[in-house]
Amino acid sequence: MAAWFQGFGNAVTTLLKPAFSPLDTWLASIPMSWARGTAALFFAATAIWACTLKREYVFQGAPDTKRWRDLRLWAIVVLIPYVIIYLHF
Repeated sequence: MAAWFQGFGNAVTTLLKPAFSPLDTWLASIPMSWARGTAALFFAATAIWACTLKREYVFQGAPDTKRWRDLRLWAIVVLIPYVIIYLHF
């Protein structure tokens, strides 16, 4: 089974390498700090978008509107470790 997966991987690589080789070359020329910064900006943009959601939408179907049920806050809490990881490493 492992040999089949290896053969399949080699076949896919052979097919896709010509299409993605220019993109790989271009991306390799960009500094890693730009990639980390871009990823962190995407996460920050997602957190900002979550904050713009209306209260009625966020609490839709919730039995009450206690602060700990606010999905906007949970989205930010979940995204913070990702931003830290991308900026630090």
